[in-house]
Amino acid sequence: MAFEADAARSQRLEAIAPVVRLLCEVRLVVLVLAVVSASPAFSTWWQVGLAVVAAPCSYLPARHWAEQGGRIASSGIYLGLDSVVAITVIVAFDGAESALLYGGATVTLLGVVAGRVIALMGAALLGSAMVGVSVGQADSAADIPVMIAAGLGCAALAIAGDALGTALRRQAHTAGLLATERATRTTDLERLSVARDVHDSVAGSLAGLTLMTEALHRKVLHEAVDDATLLLARQVRDASRIAHVDTRAVLAQLRQLDPDPVATLEQVCRRWSLTGGVATEFATEGDAPLDGALGVAFKAILTELLENVRKHARAQRVEVRLLLGSDHARLTVIDDGVGLDADAPGAAEGHYGLCGLRERAEEMDGSVEVGSRPGRTEITVMLRAGAAERVGS
Repeated sequence: MAFEADAARSQRLEAIAPVVRLLCEVRLVVLVLAVVSASPAFSTWWQVGLAVVAAPCSYLPARHWAEQGGRIASSGIYLGLDSVVAITVIVAFDGAESALLYGGATVTLLGVVAGRVIALMGAALLGSAMVGVSVGQADSAADIPVMIAAGLGCAALAIAGDALGTALRRQAHTAGLLATERATRTTDLERLSVARDVHDSVAGSLAGLTLMTEALHRKVLHEAVDDATLLLARQVRDASRIAHVDTRAVLAQLRQLDPDPVATLEQVCRRWSLTGGVATEFATEGDAPLDGALGVAFKAILTELLENVRKHARAQRVEVRLLLGSDHARLTVIDDGVGLDADAPGAAEGHYGLCGLRERAEEMDGSVEVGSRPGRTEITVMLRAGAAERVGS
C-alpha cells in the first residue's frame, strides 16, 4: 500500500512538472528584465542583490523538481519564502510591469503546486502589495480602480493555477488507469492465445496418446506377457492420463480471465464515476453468461468510451447497459452531454476514437452504432461470443 501511495504521489508531481518549470523559467526571465529596466533610483548592487536572492526560488524547482518536487510542494518554509520574495520584488521595483508579471507567475505557481487555499492566501498578500504600490503611484483617482482590479486579478490567477494543477493531475491519473487497462487486456489476450495454441497442439496430442495407451494396456492384458511388461504398460497408461489431466488444468487456468466479467464492468463504471464526478448507472439484461474473452474486450471498450465522455461530452449523467445474448453481447453507453458536434473542440480526436472502435469491433465480428444529438449521445458496441479470442493472435 505504501508503495502504491508513493507511486501515485510521484505521478501527481510528474504531471505538473512541465508547468512548474515553465512558470519558474518565466520568473527567471522576468527578474532579468526587472533588473535591466529598473528605475535609476536604485543602485546596481541593490538590483543585482535582489535578483540573486530571488533567483534560487525559481531555479531550484525548475532544475530539481523531478528529485525534490515532493519536498518543495509540501514545504511551508519554501512557499512562504517564495511569497515574501515576490512581495519584495513588487515593492522594490515600484510595481513595474515586469515585477507585476513576476507576482502573477508566483500566484499561478502556488495554485498549481499547493492548491487553491494556499494560493489564495498568497494572492491576498501579493495583491495587497500590488494595490499598495499602484495606489501610491497613481496620477489620478481614476487610475485607482484599474490598479485595484489588477490586484484582484491575483485571486483569479490563483484559482486558475489550482484548476490547471488539478486538471493535469487528473489527466495523469486517468492516463495511468488507461495504461493499466491496456496492459491487462494485452496480457489476458496473450494468455488466451497461449491457451488456444496449447489446446490445438499439446493437449490434442496428449488426448490421442492417452487413447493409444489405453488400447495398449487392454491388449497386453489379453496377451501372454510377463508381469514386468504388464506393469510397464500400466505405468505408460497412467502417465498419459496424468499428463492429459494436468494439461487440461493448465488450460482452465489460462482461460479463467475473470471470475465475474460483468462485475468487473460495473466496477469500471463505479471507479470512473468517482474519479470524474459524473453520475453513472450500470444495468444488465439477459441471463446468458459473459465469455471471459468478451469481458476483456468490453472492459477496454467501456474504458475508452467513458474517457471520450469525460474529454468531450461535458455530461452530467451516463448510463451503461449490457445486453447478454446466447451468441452475442451488446454494450451501450448513453450520456446527456453536448453531442458529437464536428465543430466542437476535440471533436476530431473523438471521431478518430470512434473509427478505432469500429475497426476493433469489426475484427471481432461486431459492429458499432452511433446516435447523437445535443443532450443525448448513444453508442452501442456489439460483439459475438468467441470472436474476441482472435484479437492479438
